[in-house]
Amino acid sequence: EPTLTCKGLLHKLFYTPLLILNFHPHLRVKSQKTTLFPYGLWKERNELHFSKIGIWSSLTEGDISVPVSSIDHELTGKHVTMIKMDIEGAELAALEGAQNCIREQHPKLIICVYHKPEDIIEIPAYILSLCPDYKLYLRHYSLGHTETVLYAV
Repeated sequence: EPTLTCKGLLHKLFYTPLLILNFHPHLRVKSQKTTLFPYGLWKERNELHFSKIGIWSSLTEGDISVPVSSIDHELTGKHVTMIKMDIEGAELAALEGAQNCIREQHPKLIICVYHKPEDIIEIPAYILSLCPDYKLYLRHYSLGHTETVLYAV
């Protein structure tokens, strides 16, 4: 799930249908510095539909409905210092929903770029189109093709 830090505060936008449906009444935040948002992260406020196949899910016209929102919408007026995303291929759409935040505040970005083959090219290009001053670093954390992370500082 994405993690955002805002002047010492931690905001998490997440959506795991089983977690929300089964445990939502029991979720407790033990810190006043943490805010949980029960949304998936996307480029805009909307509702997406997924199909569940075994332990996997995919974005389709499926029967699982997930509310989504954007960083620009949810954190308007907040000072964002860092954005971390590992959101299973929705990183580019989520960055599109954070374009004002990125342009205006230049937060540090930690973005996974291995979920789709084009991510490793399109995500850095998109970030630089918003803010050409970023310095980009790429780090690969596994022996396989997964766990490649882009750092923009």
